[in-house]
Amino acid sequence: MNWYLRKKDGEIYGPVDLETLQLWATDSRIAPEDEASTDREHWSPASGIPELGMDWVVELRDGTLFGPTHLLAVKDLVQDGSVSRRGKITNVRAKETAVVSEVLVAALIGLASKMQGTIDTLQQRLGPSVGEAPGDERIEALQAEIRRLTEQKDRLEEDAAKWKGLYEESAGNAVARENELKARFSTGRSTEARLDGLKAEVEESKQLANTERAAARKKEDELKEQIRKLKADAQQTQELAQQVEKWKSLYEHLKASAGDKTRAMGRPAAAGDNDMVPRVRLEEVERKLSQVQKSYQNLLRSANRNMAPGGRSTPPAADNLRRWQVS
Repeated sequence: MNWYLRKKDGEIYGPVDLETLQLWATDSRIAPEDEASTDREHWSPASGIPELGMDWVVELRDGTLFGPTHLLAVKDLVQDGSVSRRGKITNVRAKETAVVSEVLVAALIGLASKMQGTIDTLQQRLGPSVGEAPGDERIEALQAEIRRLTEQKDRLEEDAAKWKGLYEESAGNAVARENELKARFSTGRSTEARLDGLKAEVEESKQLANTERAAARKKEDELKEQIRKLKADAQQTQELAQQVEKWKSLYEHLKASAGDKTRAMGRPAAAGDNDMVPRVRLEEVERKLSQVQKSYQNLLRSANRNMAPGGRSTPPAADNLRRWQVS
C-alpha cells in the first residue's frame, strides 16, 4: 500500500511505502499537523496512524507543548535546545508522563535490541546461501539490508550510550543542584532567623524611641507650664511691687502730713490756730496712716511669698513702720 503525505502549506509527498513513512516520522519530517492518505482524496492526521509511533507530546523550554510526534524526533529537539533533557514528555496513548532523557535512553536501547533481532534473522536466512551463489541479487540485497540495519543499530547504540551519559550527568547535576539549594535554604533559614532577631531589635528600639518621645513631649509640656506660671508670677510680682511703691509713696506723704500736724499742735497757740488744725482732722490723718501701715505690711508679706517659692531662707527685714508711732 502506498502512502501520501500532505504538509500544512498543501504540498504533497509520495507515493511511499509504510516503512518510508515511518522513517520520515523518526527523522522529524512529519509535523504534528501533517496529514496522510492512501488515495489523495481522504486525508487524516498522520499522528493518528499507530504504525508511525507519533504518540508523544513534549514540553518546550518556554512552557508550550509540541506534538504528537515520534520519540526519536524529540531527540532532535533536545539537540537544538528547544527541549530540556529533564523536560516532561507524555505518551498520549498510555497517558503517562516521564522525563525526556529517561524515555529516550529506554527507547534507543529497545530499538537497538529490536534491530539486532532483525539482523540476526536476516543473517540466519543468508547463512546457508553465502558462497553458494556468488552474484545472486537476492543474497546481495540481504547483505545490503544487513549492513544498513547494522549501521542503524550501531548509531542507536551510540545514541543510547550518549543519552545515558547525558542523563546520568544531568541527574548528577540535579542532585548537586538540589544539595546546593538545600545548603542555601539552610543558610537562608539561618539568615532569616538573624533577620527576625534584627527586626525584633528594631521594633524594640522603635518602641523605646516612642516612649522616650512621649516622655520628652510630657516634659516639654511641663516645662512650658512652669514657664507660663513663672511669667504669671513675675507679672503678679511686678504688679505687687508697683502697688507697694504706690502705697509707700502715699504712706510717706501721709507721714509728712502727720508730722506737720503734730508740730502744729506743739507750737504755742496763736489766735485762730484751733480753727486751722482741728482735732478731728488730726484723728483722720492718724486713722489713714494706720490703714496704710496695715496695707503696706500685707503687701510686703504677699511679695515675699511670691518672690521666694522655696520657702524663706532668711528672716524678714525689720518693719520700720511698726516702730513708727504717732503721738
